[in-house]
Amino acid sequence: MKKVIASLVAVAGLSVAAQGQGLIKFQVSPAGLETWGSTLDAAPGTMFDVRATVSYTGTAAPHGLASMFFQPTVSNWNATAVTGDILGAFANNGAGGNLTTPSGVVLDQPGLYGRISPFGRTALVATNAIKGHTHVGGSGNAPAGSWLRIAQTQIVTWPGTSGNTSGGSGVPIAQNYVTGRVAGEPEFLTTLQNVVIFKYKVTLSADPAVRSLTMDAPALGIGNRSTVTGNGQIYWFGATSEATGQIRGDATVQTASVNIVPTPASLALLGLGGLAIGRRRR
Repeated sequence: MKKVIASLVAVAGLSVAAQGQGLIKFQVSPAGLETWGSTLDAAPGTMFDVRATVSYTGTAAPHGLASMFFQPTVSNWNATAVTGDILGAFANNGAGGNLTTPSGVVLDQPGLYGRISPFGRTALVATNAIKGHTHVGGSGNAPAGSWLRIAQTQIVTWPGTSGNTSGGSGVPIAQNYVTGRVAGEPEFLTTLQNVVIFKYKVTLSADPAVRSLTMDAPALGIGNRSTVTGNGQIYWFGATSEATGQIRGDATVQTASVNIVPTPASLALLGLGGLAIGRRRR
């Protein structure tokens, strides 16, 4: 009988874990306008905002998002010094947390970037602050191409490669449990759908070349790894007394894209540049 009960408990535990599915969704908007969508056409030299949201997609009844780690990426990044794409600054230069001064989180409001309150339970310092890393031509074990990757300062390699194998040094998203909270903590957030967890801003290069940028989070850069499957997971609180969140499951990602659409003036300049090159060749 004891064996039967133990088996039932084990199966119940597995079912809770299986219910903990979550969706990480990226959305884009012209900077400051908050008109979020999955795609955006943008002119060279303009700015746009990116936000990441999380939604619970399982069948349990969580009390709120507990924690996750992820490493947002942008493909086709123009990493040219001075004139390339620029990642906007994060609150407190990517350091701090819910209870630090200056704060390491921001409210979900236009023009504020970084981890969104109350998801700064993990306080960061200068040596592991959130920052943008560029990877060009496979540098840092990245795939071919040119990339921006947002993670902690000390993690200089691509997710899944040496020095970045656990996903645990990406952007830490976590709120404290209800029981045992200390004075001054942000209000506990119970929302389960489209929870805004992180925002950043990009200023595009003035280069008129046509390209498309994809906002993503590689699976190997998602932390809270399952000891069974090795997959990155999102943790949700099953009870207000939990410290880490016992409703757990694999994360899926929905990407967003920004298409660089040159203005007629920039196309004309590009054409003149081509004519000049042609004349030199003659």
